[in-house]
Amino acid sequence: MSVTKRTINYDIHLSPQNESQSVSYHPRVATHNVITTKTLMDEHLRPSQATELRMLLPAFLEAVKEEMRAGNTVHIDGLGSFSPTLAADVTRKPPTSRGMPYEVKNLRVAGIAFRAEKRLKEDVMEKVEFRYDPQISGRYIPEDYYAPILTDFFANPYNLLSRSELRHILGVEDYAAKQLLKYLVSQGKLILAGGSGSARYYPAPGCFGR
Repeated sequence: MSVTKRTINYDIHLSPQNESQSVSYHPRVATHNVITTKTLMDEHLRPSQATELRMLLPAFLEAVKEEMRAGNTVHIDGLGSFSPTLAADVTRKPPTSRGMPYEVKNLRVAGIAFRAEKRLKEDVMEKVEFRYDPQISGRYIPEDYYAPILTDFFANPYNLLSRSELRHILGVEDYAAKQLLKYLVSQGKLILAGGSGSARYYPAPGCFGR
């Protein structure tokens, strides 16, 4: 069966670098939509298939979660593997202490790691084209890209974010950094400290790990 190729719009960004590295650039998906389960069912399945999947999917997802609650990696054929990742506040006890050599507090499931099957990437690559659109460049930075980087940056409670620092850690041009800061302030996720020429930003409570 012949499958029509789809198009990924992309733009080019400056790669993060230190003083010893030469300037380099990398491509990144420029625009994308979030496709919900309902959209997938409505647009790609027959009504009878969608109805059956809606009935089975909740039980299947619960089975996946139950296995990960036991620390297992769940592999779904054709898709990839899901594994729970952990985080905690860990300190080493004095050498004279008995029992477990570490003190562990706030142990938790930090996230779910996903590793796609090699064949999945190959299948996507076979049926995709690419289009560079300079009108897109600098106007869109996806949250799943900037959020973990900002969370890591603000892990140091003394860090304040400047526009130039944002450019450096995200590897974007000045216009993109300016627009992102403006957006995050408007959404109440960053708070401005300082005036024009010395603007610095810090995260609002509950944002970027704070």
